[in-house]
Amino acid sequence: MYEYRVVSILKIVDGDTVDLNIDLGFSLFKNERFRVAGIDAPESRTRDLAEKRLGLEAKDFVQQRLETAETIVVRTEKEDKYGRYLGWLYLDGEETSLNEQMINDGYAWAYDGGRKNKDLAALEQRRRELGTWIEANNPE
Repeated sequence: MYEYRVVSILKIVDGDTVDLNIDLGFSLFKNERFRVAGIDAPESRTRDLAEKRLGLEAKDFVQQRLETAETIVVRTEKEDKYGRYLGWLYLDGEETSLNEQMINDGYAWAYDGGRKNKDLAALEQRRRELGTWIEANNPE
């Protein structure tokens, strides 16, 4: 596993994919697409409107957290089947990764690379428990 300091956020693609400029050391920098490791976020580009709403909220959560962080470190694993590096994102020296926070806060499911579990109701329930479910954006 390698660890890199993130120089800038280039694009938040969706709740589990980000484009970052990373410091490789020795004044070398690289733009790279990362798949946020260990999670699967709802899709923000889908015809399923319920999933799309949750996907856009996951994307907004990631964007807000990354844009307000003073320091971001990405710890990489291997590449996924699409050529993206799997990365664990750590903000402002926190011990818990953003990846884990997304699961804990109901913005993503745990994912190990196998079969995906798209239980939208479980995410909604978790967010209701935490008080982060917004009825205006998520009418029943």
